Amino acid sequence: MNEEEMPLKRDAVLAPRHYDGWSVGDFAAHLEALRVEIARAEAARAAKQASLSPAAAFFRPPA
Repeated sequence: MNEEEMPLKRDAVLAPRHYDGWSVGDFAAHLEALRVEIARAEAARAAKQASLSPAAAFFRPPA
């Protein structure tokens, strides 16, 4: 099963949290997980954007 077919795990990381009772370490771990997810999303967006430019050039009508 490739990454696209895997069930989304983002709900576990990004789900609304109840922060009552969290330790400072819990907050640090949660924030790091969010930073990792943001970096992964930014990389995916950059890859998608990079693939759009050549496709747009290929399908551009002749001048």
